[in-house]
Amino acid sequence: MQDLLDLATEHCEALLRTTVTGRMAFSTPAGLHVLPLNHSVVGDGVVVRVGPGSPLATVEPGTPMAYEIDRIDHEHQRGWSVVAHGQAEHVTDEAELAEIARSWPPRPWASGERPHHLRLRWTRLTGRQLGGGWDPLRELDYRRVL
Repeated sequence: MQDLLDLATEHCEALLRTTVTGRMAFSTPAGLHVLPLNHSVVGDGVVVRVGPGSPLATVEPGTPMAYEIDRIDHEHQRGWSVVAHGQAEHVTDEAELAEIARSWPPRPWASGERPHHLRLRWTRLTGRQLGGGWDPLRELDYRRVL
């Protein structure tokens, strides 16, 4: 059995900035949702683009949300996860949208228009790692080049 270790906030942020996919968890009047999404990190926020039919397009500003990323290594029975906790913000300001486009715009893989930008500005980052003696950042199967 492996030990479960807490990740430092700085390590959580580095993993979040280096990865490109995760899952957004949030609640709407219709119930709980968890959506897989591509993301980018701009400043202290996770930014995603969604289409008009997405529940995220109409989520109320200030809605509590969580964005989770992880990797599991079945062969070595180890892995890690990071969760960014915060509230929903719709990004509509042209200067902010330009900054997002300059730094690293979210690039959805699915076809269709994604005109809405939503940001989760984290108030807390938490993470865990299963098993010591290895660095999740060094062993990513892919990474965003910063």
